Amino acid sequence: MHHRVTGNRKGSRFYLCGRSKDDPRFPKYPPLPVIDCKGYEPGGADPWARYAEDTDEELS
Repeated sequence: MHHRVTGNRKGSRFYLCGRSKDDPRFPKYPPLPVIDCKGYEPGGADPWARYAEDTDEELS
């Protein structure tokens, strides 16, 4: 996956696009919801499992 969930002390969540580091066509923090992404690549097993891990780590 090419995103990372970050948060702040107020409880807001931000979705950082990993592709934006190398390709200026991708916004660093795209508007949500992202319906279609030209940089999408099918991932491994369960993408929601990673989301849960990222959220727990960043907001703890």
